[in-house]
Amino acid sequence: MTRTVILKPTYGAEDRDHGRCKRALEALGINIIELEDCPYIDMARAYLVDRALDEFADADVLVFIDHDIIFKASDVPMIAEHCRTSKYDILGVLYSMRRPRFTTIGRPEGTPTVDFYVPGLIDGDFTGLGMTAIKRYVFERMRQDLKRLECPTVGRAVHPYFRHLIDDSSYLGEDISFCYRAKELGFTIGIDTEPRIFHRGRYDYALEDTGLAVPDYQPLTIRFTQGTKIEIPAAE
Repeated sequence: MTRTVILKPTYGAEDRDHGRCKRALEALGINIIELEDCPYIDMARAYLVDRALDEFADADVLVFIDHDIIFKASDVPMIAEHCRTSKYDILGVLYSMRRPRFTTIGRPEGTPTVDFYVPGLIDGDFTGLGMTAIKRYVFERMRQDLKRLECPTVGRAVHPYFRHLIDDSSYLGEDISFCYRAKELGFTIGIDTEPRIFHRGRYDYALEDTGLAVPDYQPLTIRFTQGTKIEIPAAE
């Protein structure tokens, strides 16, 4: 399926369940480009995009899937097709961050209440990039205004599509920074509420975790007969 290319930045050991998801994608014949052990996520994403544009001329949708996302393989071609055939240039998927009360979507002010459990596409202000489909021409347009920067970490010069921005003295993540640039160029952002994915952390965070209070983990001390003591600190 050369029209869809998966971009997968990986840092650290690959999670076993995520590995099974990746192998299921490979069985579907979907192209996957990976970059391992780059600690700078903005550079890693830029490297993967530039490779996809250079190596897959027929690819019209690029899909980011991060190494800590657990997903159903059949959802990936689905979100790619939803992006390809919809009005949205960037189409993210709903999931919880690893700290409750935070989500990866911001909706425009004044938007009516949305039932996230009803499958469909909705307008968004921003989206995280854990699993996100992006039309090829978004990056081709951005390239016109971005000079390649040398990046020794990945061994080549890359276009800084995801370079961090500072807004009102706040340091913005590479995903929000990318969305700001895309919106300034007139591209549209949507959220696909149909896939159900999980964000691996202390456990598999799901959509149901959003809005919940942060768990109050208490310190735990384990003592062994030999006198060895292990202390597990409370969560921050």
